[in-house]
Amino acid sequence: MEGVIFITDEIITDILNIELKDLEDFSSYSKDGILYHDFTLKRRETSCPNCGSYSCNIKEYKVRKIKHSAYNQRNCVLLYHARRFVCKDCGRTFYEPNPFVATEHSISKLTIINVLNELKEYNSTFSSAAKHNNISSTQAEAIFDDYVNIPRQTLPRVICIDEIYSKTSRKNKYSCLLLDFETSNLIDVIINRRKTTLLNYFEKIPKSERENVEYVSMDLYETYRSVVKLRLPKAKVCADPFHVIKNYNEALDKVRKRVMNKFPKSLLNITF
Repeated sequence: MEGVIFITDEIITDILNIELKDLEDFSSYSKDGILYHDFTLKRRETSCPNCGSYSCNIKEYKVRKIKHSAYNQRNCVLLYHARRFVCKDCGRTFYEPNPFVATEHSISKLTIINVLNELKEYNSTFSSAAKHNNISSTQAEAIFDDYVNIPRQTLPRVICIDEIYSKTSRKNKYSCLLLDFETSNLIDVIINRRKTTLLNYFEKIPKSERENVEYVSMDLYETYRSVVKLRLPKAKVCADPFHVIKNYNEALDKVRKRVMNKFPKSLLNITF
């Protein structure tokens, strides 16, 4: 049944990560299957982040709707009446500090932590993490991109370079993969396979490390060949087995078609 909901003091402090004495008011209610927590923080002495002055007045209260995964399998939204101050000395406007959401964000810090913890599991996906925390898959992907920084592996002696369909944006349909040929381990994923992106990527790697690369296996895509020549000058380019066979079959198919086109179609329809 929807309406006013009574929440214990312990739940309030766990949800907002603050003490009761820091709240000016708090209420909860359910509407259209969503649990809302409506509240205002007590005013504290606040300094201007621009000039450090404590001479600040409240300009307005703005209700911030924050998605919050405090409960499993239930949508929860924080309705935070945030104070917006204006500095008397420099005129800068700013919001009061709080412990549960970053400035300009619409997802709580707890939700971000929950998503990141869930994505650590080997069988977790962006879709499953998003569903469990009542956010969209796009938001789960954005959290991963913002907070997870996977370091690049050292360039090995033999590199495999190829692309995978990823569609990271409307402009980038393919991502570039770098693999260690001898161990099959992933070295890195580059956001796209454009020449300028790849040139800039390898340019940031120390020259001494790049010079240790002896071979690069690829599909002979001209961009890859050009990048290797410019950034991995000591490496030899070789075609990977799959594309060797593919090119061989395509060449044979062209010969077959060329020979068949020399004969009248009437002869080609003869069955034995």
